[in-house]
Amino acid sequence: MAAFERILSGWPGLDQALDNIRLGDNVVWQITAIEDYPFVIEPFVRQAIADQRNLIYIRFARHKPLVAEQPGVVRYTLDPSQGFEAFTVAVHEIIRTNGL
Repeated sequence: MAAFERILSGWPGLDQALDNIRLGDNVVWQITAIEDYPFVIEPFVRQAIADQRNLIYIRFARHKPLVAEQPGVVRYTLDPSQGFEAFTVAVHEIIRTNGL
């Protein structure tokens, strides 16, 4: 995988406006309510699965999961109440385990 490889977001208009997302980009969405987030993330998930990309969902909140369990998605659930150090060690292990 080349550094700064272009990937599709699942939103053709966004891809055109941004000249695609590149691996390593940070994408931040500001939403009014958590219930609005699936509208944003579901096209990305579908695109990543269609493109056979590694899609890893790290869940650490109490709300309903934002990414459904499905083929092509690896899900991890972390407990943030264990503290920052335990959380970061767990994330680092997920990254290492998945070769990222």
